[in-house]
Amino acid sequence: MGRITVDLLSALTCHDCGRQLQVQRNLIGFVHNGATGISVRFIYLYVQQGKKRRFYLGVWPKLSVDQIQTEVQRVQGLVRDGINPTCARKAAQIKKKKEIDSWFTILEEAKTDHLTVSDLFDVWIEDGVNRINDNKELRRVFSKDVLPLIGSIEIRHLSDRDILRVLRTQRQRGVVKLALTTLADIRQMLFWAEKRQPWRRLLVNGNPALLVEKKQIVPNGYQGERERVLNPTEIYELAQIFQEMESSYAQAPDRRVARRPFSKHGQLALWICLGSLCRIGELLQSRWQHVDLKSGIWFIPYTTTKGKRQKHIVFMSDFVRRKFVKLYAITGDSDWCFPSRKSKKNTHICLKTITKQVGDRQVMFKDRSALDSPGFCRG
Repeated sequence: MGRITVDLLSALTCHDCGRQLQVQRNLIGFVHNGATGISVRFIYLYVQQGKKRRFYLGVWPKLSVDQIQTEVQRVQGLVRDGINPTCARKAAQIKKKKEIDSWFTILEEAKTDHLTVSDLFDVWIEDGVNRINDNKELRRVFSKDVLPLIGSIEIRHLSDRDILRVLRTQRQRGVVKLALTTLADIRQMLFWAEKRQPWRRLLVNGNPALLVEKKQIVPNGYQGERERVLNPTEIYELAQIFQEMESSYAQAPDRRVARRPFSKHGQLALWICLGSLCRIGELLQSRWQHVDLKSGIWFIPYTTTKGKRQKHIVFMSDFVRRKFVKLYAITGDSDWCFPSRKSKKNTHICLKTITKQVGDRQVMFKDRSALDSPGFCRG
C-alpha cells in the first residue's frame, strides 16, 4: 500500500505486464505492454447502494499522475454525495455535446445570415415550384427583371420598396400585366420561404411582398385583361368584322397585296375560347381523341393545363360544339385540333400563333419593337 508516484510507474518493465497494482486504497492499476511501451489502466473501486462498483479513471502515461490523483478526488466527492460517477460522466458528455451542437448551430446560422434573393430563388425554382416547361417562363422573367435588380439583396434586408422597384421598372416598359404576374410570383416564392428554415428565420419582419398593393403598380384607368368582358354588341361587332374581312379579301382585285382575313381556324379558336373560357394554350394543344362531338364533352389532360396541372372536363354549350364541328371539317384529318402545317413533325401549331394574328390587327395599340423581338412567334 502506498501513494501512486511517477517513480513507481516509471520503474515498471515488460516483466510487470499483467500485474495488478494497488498503490492506495480503492485505487488499482492494471499493467499493460503495448506498442508504445508500458501503460497502466487505473480503476477506482467503490460501494454504492450496497453494490460494489468500478469506475474507469484513465491510462498512464496518457494522463499524468497529478491528473489521475485529481480524478480520484473528484470521484470520491461524487460517491460521498451519493452520485453515481458513471452517470455523472454521461451527463457531462451529454452537456458537452449539447454545447458543441449549440456552437455548430450558431456557426450555421451565421453562415446563412447573408443568404440573398438569388440564393432563395435557386432553391425555390428546384424544390418549391413545378410549372410547365420546367419553369422556363418563370426562370426567364426572374433572370431578366427580378434578379438583376434585387438578386444580391440579403433576405433579411429585403423590403417592399425593393420589390416595388422591380415592378415599377416593368411598368415603365408598358408591361403592366407582367408586373402583376411578377408580384404574384414573388409572393409565392416568399410564402414558400416563410414555412422553411433558414428562410423563415431571415424573414424577421414577415413577407415584404404582402405590403405591396396593386394600386401602387397599375396606372390610373388601367383595366386588367381579367376584368375586361365583351358585351353582346361587341360580340356581334366581332362577327361582323370577320365577315367583312373575308368579303373584302374575296372581292380584292389583287389578293397578293390585299389584306388577308383572319384565318378560319383562328376565328374558330377565338369563338371557342370566348364560349368556353378556356385558355388559348389548352385549346391549341387539344387532340381530336379528347373531343367527343356527339356527347359534347371536351377532355383537357393535365399535361396541357396551367398551375396545379389537374385535368379538366368541359361540357360544351351548343355554340361551342358547333364551332368544334366546323373545326373538325377543316382539321379532322389530323390528330390535332390545330395541327401545324409547316412543321415536319406531327404536332400542334405554335401556342402564340392566334395571339400574333390578333396582335397584327391591333397594330395601332402595339409597340412593334416588342412584337418583332426574336422570341415572338409569327402566325
